Amino acid sequence: MGGPDLEYKSRFLDWDRRSWVRSKPRRDSPFSPARHYFSPELCPLLRHPLLADAPAGVRETVLVHALYIHLEFTVRLEMGPVNETCALLRSPRFLPWLPAGMKDDALRIYTDEAAHAEMTHRLLAAVRDETGIVPTDHSPRFLGELSRLYSAELPVYRPLVKLFFTIVSETLITGSLTKLPKDPSVQQSVRDLAQDHAADEGRHHAYFKQLFEYLWPRLPVPLRRKIGMLLPDVVLAFLWLDEPAFTAALEPILGGAAGMVVAETADAEDTRAEVLDSAAPTLRMLRAAGVFDDPVVANAFQGKGFPVEGAPAPPPGVAHDLVLALLAVPLGVSLGDDTAPGVPAHQRVAHLVRWLDTARELDPGLRFTVRDRDDDAGVLSVELDGPVAARVAFCVTDRPRLTTFTALRGHDVAVVCGDRPAARAELETGGTRTLDLDPSWLAALTNPGARPLFWGVSATEIAPSVLDQE
Repeated sequence: MGGPDLEYKSRFLDWDRRSWVRSKPRRDSPFSPARHYFSPELCPLLRHPLLADAPAGVRETVLVHALYIHLEFTVRLEMGPVNETCALLRSPRFLPWLPAGMKDDALRIYTDEAAHAEMTHRLLAAVRDETGIVPTDHSPRFLGELSRLYSAELPVYRPLVKLFFTIVSETLITGSLTKLPKDPSVQQSVRDLAQDHAADEGRHHAYFKQLFEYLWPRLPVPLRRKIGMLLPDVVLAFLWLDEPAFTAALEPILGGAAGMVVAETADAEDTRAEVLDSAAPTLRMLRAAGVFDDPVVANAFQGKGFPVEGAPAPPPGVAHDLVLALLAVPLGVSLGDDTAPGVPAHQRVAHLVRWLDTARELDPGLRFTVRDRDDDAGVLSVELDGPVAARVAFCVTDRPRLTTFTALRGHDVAVVCGDRPAARAELETGGTRTLDLDPSWLAALTNPGARPLFWGVSATEIAPSVLDQE
Protein backbone atom coordinates (compact mmCIF):
# COMPACT_ATOMS: atom_id res chain seq x y z
CA MET A 1 0.00 0.00 0.00
CA GLY A 2 1.10 3.55 -0.51
CA GLY A 3 2.88 5.46 2.20
CA PRO A 4 0.57 7.86 4.07
CA ASP A 5 3.28 10.55 4.21
CA LEU A 6 3.42 10.99 0.45
CA GLU A 7 0.95 13.35 -1.19
CA TYR A 8 0.69 12.12 -4.74
CA LYS A 9 -0.78 14.40 -7.39
CA SER A 10 -1.99 12.27 -10.28
CA ARG A 11 -1.77 13.69 -13.82
CA PHE A 12 -4.06 10.92 -15.09
CA LEU A 13 -7.43 11.81 -13.55
CA ASP A 14 -8.81 12.62 -17.01
CA TRP A 15 -6.72 10.00 -18.79
CA ASP A 16 -9.71 8.56 -20.69
CA ARG A 17 -10.34 11.97 -22.25
CA ARG A 18 -6.76 13.10 -22.91
CA SER A 19 -4.65 10.01 -23.59
CA TRP A 20 -3.70 9.43 -27.21
CA VAL A 21 -4.70 5.78 -27.20
CA ARG A 22 -7.98 6.41 -25.36
CA SER A 23 -9.33 9.47 -27.11
CA LYS A 24 -7.69 10.31 -30.43
CA PRO A 25 -8.12 8.84 -33.91
CA ARG A 26 -5.34 7.25 -35.88
CA ARG A 27 -3.34 9.74 -37.90
CA ASP A 28 -3.44 8.72 -41.56
CA SER A 29 -2.73 11.98 -43.39
CA PRO A 30 -1.48 11.33 -46.94
CA PHE A 31 2.16 11.95 -47.74
CA SER A 32 3.14 14.96 -49.82
CA PRO A 33 6.09 14.95 -52.24
CA ALA A 34 6.74 18.57 -51.26
CA ARG A 35 7.41 17.80 -47.61
CA HIS A 36 10.29 16.22 -45.70
CA TYR A 37 9.95 13.02 -43.73
CA PHE A 38 12.00 14.46 -40.88
CA SER A 39 13.01 17.94 -39.82
CA PRO A 40 16.36 19.01 -41.36
CA GLU A 41 16.99 21.06 -38.22
CA LEU A 42 16.93 17.85 -36.17
CA CYS A 43 19.32 15.97 -38.46
CA PRO A 44 22.85 17.21 -37.70
CA LEU A 45 24.32 14.97 -40.41
CA LEU A 46 22.97 17.36 -43.04
CA ARG A 47 25.28 20.05 -41.64
CA HIS A 48 28.38 18.05 -42.56
CA PRO A 49 30.16 19.43 -45.66
CA LEU A 50 29.80 16.14 -47.54
CA LEU A 51 26.01 16.27 -47.16
CA ALA A 52 25.26 19.99 -46.86
CA ASP A 53 25.55 20.49 -50.63
CA ALA A 54 24.42 17.00 -51.68
CA PRO A 55 21.55 16.65 -54.20
CA ALA A 56 18.06 17.05 -52.76
CA GLY A 57 17.28 13.36 -53.30
CA VAL A 58 20.31 12.29 -51.29
CA ARG A 59 19.46 14.65 -48.46
CA GLU A 60 15.87 13.41 -48.42
CA THR A 61 17.07 9.81 -48.21
CA VAL A 62 19.16 10.77 -45.19
CA LEU A 63 16.10 12.35 -43.61
CA VAL A 64 14.05 9.21 -44.19
CA HIS A 65 16.74 7.17 -42.45
CA ALA A 66 16.84 9.71 -39.62
CA LEU A 67 13.09 9.19 -39.21
CA TYR A 68 13.47 5.41 -39.27
CA ILE A 69 16.19 5.48 -36.60
CA HIS A 70 14.12 7.81 -34.44
CA LEU A 71 11.02 5.63 -34.78
CA GLU A 72 12.89 2.40 -34.05
CA PHE A 73 14.48 4.05 -31.02
CA THR A 74 10.98 4.92 -29.78
CA VAL A 75 9.56 1.44 -30.31
CA ARG A 76 12.44 -0.31 -28.59
CA LEU A 77 12.56 2.16 -25.68
CA GLU A 78 8.83 2.05 -24.97
CA MET A 79 8.49 -1.72 -25.29
CA GLY A 80 11.77 -2.37 -23.47
CA PRO A 81 13.10 -0.46 -20.43
CA VAL A 82 10.16 1.93 -20.02
CA ASN A 83 7.38 -0.65 -19.92
CA GLU A 84 9.52 -3.10 -17.99
CA THR A 85 9.90 -0.34 -15.40
CA CYS A 86 6.17 0.39 -15.38
CA ALA A 87 5.46 -3.29 -14.72
CA LEU A 88 8.05 -3.23 -11.95
CA LEU A 89 6.52 -0.12 -10.37
CA ARG A 90 3.09 -1.74 -10.40
CA SER A 91 4.44 -4.80 -8.56
CA PRO A 92 3.48 -4.74 -4.85
CA ARG A 93 6.98 -6.05 -4.07
CA PHE A 94 8.84 -3.12 -5.60
CA LEU A 95 8.98 0.13 -3.57
CA PRO A 96 5.86 -0.90 -1.65
CA TRP A 97 5.73 2.48 0.14
CA LEU A 98 4.81 4.35 -3.05
CA PRO A 99 1.28 5.80 -3.06
CA ALA A 100 -1.31 3.38 -4.41
CA GLY A 101 -2.39 5.98 -6.97
CA MET A 102 1.14 6.20 -8.32
CA LYS A 103 1.27 2.44 -8.76
CA ASP A 104 -2.09 2.55 -10.55
CA ASP A 105 -0.86 5.28 -12.88
CA ALA A 106 2.12 3.12 -13.83
CA LEU A 107 -0.38 0.89 -15.67
CA ARG A 108 -1.78 3.88 -17.54
CA ILE A 109 1.72 4.85 -18.62
CA TYR A 110 2.32 1.23 -19.66
CA THR A 111 -0.79 1.43 -21.86
CA ASP A 112 0.27 4.78 -23.33
CA GLU A 113 3.76 3.54 -24.13
CA ALA A 114 2.55 0.34 -25.78
CA ALA A 115 0.27 2.47 -27.97
CA HIS A 116 3.15 4.81 -28.82
CA ALA A 117 5.18 1.82 -29.94
CA GLU A 118 2.36 0.40 -32.08
CA MET A 119 1.51 3.70 -33.76
CA THR A 120 5.18 4.53 -34.27
CA HIS A 121 5.76 1.17 -35.92
CA ARG A 122 2.69 1.73 -38.10
CA LEU A 123 4.11 5.04 -39.33
CA LEU A 124 7.49 3.45 -40.06
CA ALA A 125 5.81 0.79 -42.20
CA ALA A 126 3.75 3.44 -44.03
CA VAL A 127 6.84 5.52 -44.87
CA ARG A 128 8.68 2.42 -46.05
CA ASP A 129 5.79 1.53 -48.35
CA GLU A 130 5.54 5.10 -49.65
CA THR A 131 9.24 5.74 -50.29
CA GLY A 132 10.55 2.27 -51.07
CA ILE A 133 13.54 3.04 -48.81
CA VAL A 134 14.37 0.01 -46.67
CA PRO A 135 15.20 0.75 -43.02
CA THR A 136 18.62 -0.31 -41.78
CA ASP A 137 18.41 -3.46 -39.68
CA HIS A 138 20.00 -2.45 -36.40
CA SER A 139 19.77 -2.58 -32.64
CA PRO A 140 19.61 0.96 -31.27
CA ARG A 141 22.83 2.14 -29.70
CA PHE A 142 21.16 3.15 -26.44
CA LEU A 143 20.11 -0.44 -25.70
CA GLY A 144 23.69 -1.64 -25.93
CA GLU A 145 24.90 1.16 -23.67
CA LEU A 146 22.20 0.53 -21.08
CA SER A 147 22.77 -3.21 -21.24
CA ARG A 148 26.47 -2.66 -20.53
CA LEU A 149 25.70 -0.58 -17.42
CA TYR A 150 22.90 -2.91 -16.31
CA SER A 151 24.88 -6.12 -16.72
CA ALA A 152 27.84 -4.72 -14.80
CA GLU A 153 25.71 -4.54 -11.65
CA LEU A 154 24.82 -7.37 -9.32
CA PRO A 155 21.24 -8.59 -9.82
CA VAL A 156 20.11 -7.05 -6.54
CA TYR A 157 20.79 -3.57 -7.95
CA ARG A 158 19.47 -4.01 -11.49
CA PRO A 159 15.79 -3.15 -10.91
CA LEU A 160 16.77 0.18 -9.35
CA VAL A 161 19.33 0.88 -12.08
CA LYS A 162 16.67 0.26 -14.72
CA LEU A 163 14.26 2.50 -12.84
CA PHE A 164 16.75 5.35 -13.14
CA PHE A 165 17.22 4.59 -16.84
CA THR A 166 13.53 5.25 -17.24
CA ILE A 167 13.47 8.32 -15.00
CA VAL A 168 16.18 9.84 -17.18
CA SER A 169 14.55 8.90 -20.48
CA GLU A 170 11.16 10.26 -19.40
CA THR A 171 12.49 13.57 -18.08
CA LEU A 172 14.70 14.47 -21.06
CA ILE A 173 13.02 16.83 -23.51
CA THR A 174 14.31 16.33 -27.05
CA GLY A 175 13.74 18.26 -30.23
CA SER A 176 11.66 15.40 -31.59
CA LEU A 177 9.08 16.26 -28.91
CA THR A 178 9.27 20.06 -29.02
CA LYS A 179 10.36 21.05 -32.54
CA LEU A 180 9.21 18.27 -34.86
CA PRO A 181 5.47 18.88 -34.33
CA LYS A 182 5.93 22.57 -35.20
CA ASP A 183 7.97 22.19 -38.40
CA PRO A 184 5.61 22.93 -41.34
CA SER A 185 8.13 21.48 -43.80
CA VAL A 186 7.58 17.97 -42.39
CA GLN A 187 4.92 15.46 -43.47
CA GLN A 188 1.66 16.01 -41.59
CA SER A 189 1.41 12.41 -40.40
CA VAL A 190 4.91 12.64 -38.87
CA ARG A 191 4.03 15.91 -37.15
CA ASP A 192 0.72 14.52 -35.87
CA LEU A 193 2.40 11.47 -34.38
CA ALA A 194 5.06 13.63 -32.72
CA GLN A 195 2.42 16.00 -31.34
CA ASP A 196 0.26 13.22 -29.90
CA HIS A 197 3.32 11.55 -28.42
CA ALA A 198 4.51 14.81 -26.86
CA ALA A 199 1.14 15.43 -25.19
CA ASP A 200 1.29 12.06 -23.42
CA GLU A 201 4.96 12.45 -22.58
CA GLY A 202 4.25 15.72 -20.78
CA ARG A 203 2.24 13.75 -18.21
CA HIS A 204 4.84 11.00 -18.08
CA HIS A 205 7.55 13.60 -17.49
CA ALA A 206 5.64 14.98 -14.48
CA TYR A 207 5.06 11.45 -13.12
CA PHE A 208 8.69 10.37 -13.26
CA LYS A 209 9.93 13.71 -11.95
CA GLN A 210 7.69 13.29 -8.91
CA LEU A 211 8.82 9.67 -8.54
CA PHE A 212 12.43 10.85 -8.52
CA GLU A 213 11.62 13.46 -5.87
CA TYR A 214 10.08 10.73 -3.68
CA LEU A 215 12.86 8.23 -4.22
CA TRP A 216 16.15 10.12 -4.16
CA PRO A 217 15.98 11.45 -0.56
CA ARG A 218 15.11 7.95 0.67
CA LEU A 219 18.20 6.34 -0.81
CA PRO A 220 21.17 5.89 1.50
CA VAL A 221 24.01 8.24 0.61
CA PRO A 222 26.29 5.47 -0.75
CA LEU A 223 23.56 4.31 -3.11
CA ARG A 224 23.00 7.87 -4.32
CA ARG A 225 26.66 7.96 -5.26
CA LYS A 226 26.48 4.56 -6.93
CA ILE A 227 23.47 5.57 -9.03
CA GLY A 228 24.71 9.12 -9.54
CA MET A 229 27.92 7.95 -11.16
CA LEU A 230 25.90 5.99 -13.74
CA LEU A 231 23.63 8.88 -14.68
CA PRO A 232 25.93 10.80 -17.10
CA ASP A 233 26.39 7.63 -19.17
CA VAL A 234 22.63 7.05 -19.09
CA VAL A 235 21.92 10.58 -20.34
CA LEU A 236 24.42 10.16 -23.17
CA ALA A 237 23.02 6.73 -24.06
CA PHE A 238 19.70 8.38 -24.87
CA LEU A 239 20.95 11.59 -26.49
CA TRP A 240 24.16 10.69 -28.32
CA LEU A 241 23.95 10.20 -32.07
CA ASP A 242 23.45 6.53 -32.95
CA GLU A 243 26.74 6.24 -34.78
CA PRO A 244 26.52 2.54 -35.80
CA ALA A 245 22.97 2.92 -37.17
CA PHE A 246 23.69 6.11 -39.13
CA THR A 247 26.97 4.72 -40.45
CA ALA A 248 25.16 1.68 -41.80
CA ALA A 249 22.45 3.90 -43.33
CA LEU A 250 24.98 6.19 -45.03
CA GLU A 251 27.32 3.54 -46.41
CA PRO A 252 25.24 3.02 -49.59
CA ILE A 253 25.42 6.80 -50.13
CA LEU A 254 28.93 7.76 -48.99
CA GLY A 255 30.76 4.46 -49.08
CA GLY A 256 33.86 4.36 -46.90
CA ALA A 257 33.40 7.98 -45.84
CA ALA A 258 30.19 7.20 -43.93
CA GLY A 259 31.90 6.42 -40.63
CA MET A 260 34.01 9.57 -40.79
CA VAL A 261 30.99 11.78 -41.51
CA VAL A 262 29.02 10.30 -38.62
CA ALA A 263 31.94 10.49 -36.15
CA GLU A 264 32.74 14.09 -37.05
CA THR A 265 29.08 15.04 -36.78
CA ALA A 266 28.71 13.40 -33.38
CA ASP A 267 31.78 15.25 -32.09
CA ALA A 268 30.84 18.63 -33.56
CA GLU A 269 30.34 21.52 -31.17
CA ASP A 270 26.78 22.25 -32.29
CA THR A 271 25.80 18.58 -31.91
CA ARG A 272 27.14 18.55 -28.37
CA ALA A 273 25.26 21.78 -27.65
CA GLU A 274 22.03 20.07 -28.73
CA VAL A 275 22.74 17.19 -26.33
CA LEU A 276 23.16 19.66 -23.47
CA ASP A 277 19.98 21.47 -24.45
CA SER A 278 17.96 18.24 -24.40
CA ALA A 279 19.53 17.20 -21.09
CA ALA A 280 18.81 20.54 -19.38
CA PRO A 281 15.44 19.58 -17.76
CA THR A 282 16.91 16.39 -16.29
CA LEU A 283 20.02 18.22 -15.07
CA ARG A 284 17.82 20.84 -13.38
CA MET A 285 15.89 18.07 -11.64
CA LEU A 286 19.12 16.44 -10.45
CA ARG A 287 20.56 19.76 -9.30
CA ALA A 288 17.42 20.63 -7.32
CA ALA A 289 17.66 17.29 -5.50
CA GLY A 290 21.28 17.94 -4.52
CA VAL A 291 22.69 15.19 -6.75
CA PHE A 292 25.68 17.34 -7.68
CA ASP A 293 26.46 18.15 -4.04
CA ASP A 294 28.47 14.94 -4.04
CA PRO A 295 31.74 15.95 -5.75
CA VAL A 296 32.32 12.41 -6.99
CA VAL A 297 29.03 12.51 -8.90
CA ALA A 298 29.64 16.09 -10.06
CA ASN A 299 33.06 15.06 -11.39
CA ALA A 300 31.50 12.11 -13.23
CA PHE A 301 29.16 14.50 -15.04
CA GLN A 302 31.93 16.99 -15.74
CA GLY A 303 34.09 14.20 -17.15
CA LYS A 304 31.36 13.47 -19.71
CA GLY A 305 31.09 17.11 -20.79
CA PHE A 306 28.19 18.27 -18.63
CA PRO A 307 28.93 21.69 -17.07
CA VAL A 308 27.59 21.03 -13.59
CA GLU A 309 28.86 22.58 -10.38
CA GLY A 310 29.48 20.33 -7.42
CA ALA A 311 30.62 20.72 -3.85
CA PRO A 312 34.28 21.61 -3.43
CA ALA A 313 35.15 18.75 -1.10
CA PRO A 314 33.88 15.27 -0.18
CA PRO A 315 30.83 15.34 2.07
CA PRO A 316 31.53 14.81 5.78
CA GLY A 317 30.60 11.62 7.51
CA VAL A 318 30.84 9.24 4.58
CA ALA A 319 31.64 6.35 6.92
CA HIS A 320 28.64 7.32 9.06
CA ASP A 321 26.36 7.30 5.99
CA LEU A 322 27.79 3.98 4.81
CA VAL A 323 27.01 2.35 8.15
CA LEU A 324 23.51 3.82 8.11
CA ALA A 325 22.98 2.29 4.66
CA LEU A 326 24.44 -0.98 5.83
CA LEU A 327 21.92 -1.24 8.65
CA ALA A 328 18.88 -0.31 6.57
CA VAL A 329 15.99 -2.73 6.30
CA PRO A 330 13.85 -2.99 3.15
CA LEU A 331 11.81 0.08 2.26
CA GLY A 332 8.24 -0.19 3.51
CA VAL A 333 9.00 -2.96 6.00
CA SER A 334 7.86 -2.15 9.52
CA LEU A 335 10.32 -2.91 12.28
CA GLY A 336 7.48 -3.23 14.76
CA ASP A 337 7.53 -2.22 18.40
CA ASP A 338 9.18 -5.34 19.76
CA THR A 339 12.74 -4.84 20.93
CA ALA A 340 13.31 -8.58 21.08
CA PRO A 341 13.44 -8.83 24.89
CA GLY A 342 15.13 -11.86 26.26
CA VAL A 343 17.43 -12.41 23.29
CA PRO A 344 20.92 -12.83 24.76
CA ALA A 345 23.63 -10.39 23.68
CA HIS A 346 25.76 -13.14 22.16
CA GLN A 347 22.88 -14.14 19.85
CA ARG A 348 22.47 -10.55 18.74
CA VAL A 349 26.16 -10.36 17.92
CA ALA A 350 25.84 -13.56 15.90
CA HIS A 351 22.87 -12.13 14.00
CA LEU A 352 24.84 -8.95 13.32
CA VAL A 353 27.74 -10.95 11.88
CA ARG A 354 25.29 -12.82 9.65
CA TRP A 355 23.75 -9.48 8.63
CA LEU A 356 27.15 -8.05 7.66
CA ASP A 357 28.15 -11.20 5.78
CA THR A 358 24.90 -11.06 3.79
CA ALA A 359 25.55 -7.42 2.92
CA ARG A 360 29.01 -8.38 1.69
CA GLU A 361 27.47 -11.03 -0.54
CA LEU A 362 25.15 -8.41 -2.04
CA ASP A 363 28.05 -6.12 -2.85
CA PRO A 364 31.64 -7.40 -2.96
CA GLY A 365 32.70 -3.75 -2.76
CA LEU A 366 31.96 -3.96 0.96
CA ARG A 367 35.15 -5.19 2.61
CA PHE A 368 35.63 -5.54 6.35
CA THR A 369 37.51 -7.49 9.01
CA VAL A 370 36.22 -8.30 12.48
CA ARG A 371 38.78 -6.88 14.92
CA ASP A 372 37.14 -7.55 18.28
CA ARG A 373 34.06 -9.36 19.48
CA ASP A 374 32.63 -9.28 23.01
CA ASP A 375 29.58 -11.52 23.06
CA ASP A 376 28.77 -10.82 26.71
CA ALA A 377 28.69 -7.04 26.23
CA GLY A 378 27.07 -7.26 22.81
CA VAL A 379 29.89 -5.36 21.10
CA LEU A 380 31.42 -6.02 17.69
CA SER A 381 34.34 -4.00 16.30
CA VAL A 382 35.08 -4.13 12.57
CA GLU A 383 37.62 -2.53 10.29
CA LEU A 384 36.03 -1.32 7.03
CA ASP A 385 38.39 -1.44 4.05
CA GLY A 386 35.89 -0.51 1.36
CA PRO A 387 34.17 1.38 -0.08
CA VAL A 388 35.53 3.65 2.66
CA ALA A 389 38.14 3.00 5.35
CA ALA A 390 36.85 3.30 8.91
CA ARG A 391 36.78 1.60 12.29
CA VAL A 392 33.20 0.90 13.33
CA ALA A 393 31.85 -0.43 16.62
CA PHE A 394 28.38 -1.93 17.02
CA CYS A 395 26.70 -2.19 20.41
CA VAL A 396 23.68 -4.41 19.92
CA THR A 397 22.07 -4.29 23.31
CA ASP A 398 19.24 -1.93 24.19
CA ARG A 399 20.65 -1.42 27.72
CA PRO A 400 24.38 -0.88 27.33
CA ARG A 401 26.45 -0.60 30.49
CA LEU A 402 28.45 2.56 30.98
CA THR A 403 31.61 0.48 30.96
CA THR A 404 30.67 -0.75 27.50
CA PHE A 405 31.24 2.73 26.11
CA THR A 406 34.93 2.44 26.96
CA ALA A 407 35.21 -0.26 24.27
CA LEU A 408 33.64 2.10 21.75
CA ARG A 409 36.29 4.78 22.09
CA GLY A 410 38.77 5.25 19.27
CA HIS A 411 36.33 4.20 16.55
CA ASP A 412 35.27 6.47 13.68
CA VAL A 413 31.63 5.47 14.08
CA ALA A 414 29.86 3.82 17.01
CA VAL A 415 26.39 2.33 16.55
CA VAL A 416 24.45 2.40 19.81
CA CYS A 417 20.94 1.24 20.73
CA GLY A 418 19.84 2.65 24.07
CA ASP A 419 19.53 5.83 26.06
CA ARG A 420 22.92 6.91 27.38
CA PRO A 421 23.16 10.53 26.18
CA ALA A 422 26.03 11.52 28.47
CA ALA A 423 28.15 8.58 27.40
CA ARG A 424 27.36 9.25 23.73
CA ALA A 425 28.29 12.90 24.16
CA GLU A 426 31.63 11.86 25.62
CA LEU A 427 32.25 9.65 22.60
CA GLU A 428 31.45 12.52 20.25
CA THR A 429 33.84 14.79 22.15
CA GLY A 430 36.54 12.18 21.67
CA GLY A 431 36.02 12.21 17.89
CA THR A 432 33.75 9.17 17.52
CA ARG A 433 30.57 9.84 15.58
CA THR A 434 27.63 8.02 17.13
CA LEU A 435 24.73 6.54 15.24
CA ASP A 436 21.82 6.15 17.63
CA LEU A 437 19.39 3.55 16.30
CA ASP A 438 15.93 3.06 17.70
CA PRO A 439 15.95 -0.14 19.79
CA SER A 440 13.13 -1.51 17.61
CA TRP A 441 15.78 -2.05 14.93
CA LEU A 442 17.02 -4.94 17.07
CA ALA A 443 13.77 -6.78 16.31
CA ALA A 444 14.74 -6.90 12.67
CA LEU A 445 18.31 -7.86 13.47
CA THR A 446 17.25 -10.82 15.61
CA ASN A 447 14.88 -12.16 12.97
CA PRO A 448 16.80 -15.11 11.47
CA GLY A 449 15.17 -14.50 8.09
CA ALA A 450 15.96 -10.79 7.96
CA ARG A 451 18.26 -9.57 5.22
CA PRO A 452 19.84 -6.13 5.02
CA LEU A 453 18.67 -3.63 2.48
CA PHE A 454 22.23 -2.87 1.53
CA TRP A 455 22.39 0.18 -0.76
CA GLY A 456 18.62 0.48 -0.41
CA VAL A 457 17.56 -2.11 -2.98
CA SER A 458 14.98 -4.79 -2.29
CA ALA A 459 13.55 -6.37 -5.42
CA THR A 460 14.13 -9.02 -8.02
CA GLU A 461 13.17 -8.93 -11.68
CA ILE A 462 9.60 -10.05 -12.26
CA ALA A 463 10.36 -10.96 -15.89
CA PRO A 464 13.41 -11.25 -18.16
CA SER A 465 14.69 -7.88 -19.31
CA VAL A 466 15.41 -6.79 -22.86
CA LEU A 467 18.67 -5.50 -21.41
CA ASP A 468 19.72 -9.10 -20.74
CA GLN A 469 19.54 -9.83 -24.45
CA GLU A 470 21.70 -7.09 -25.92
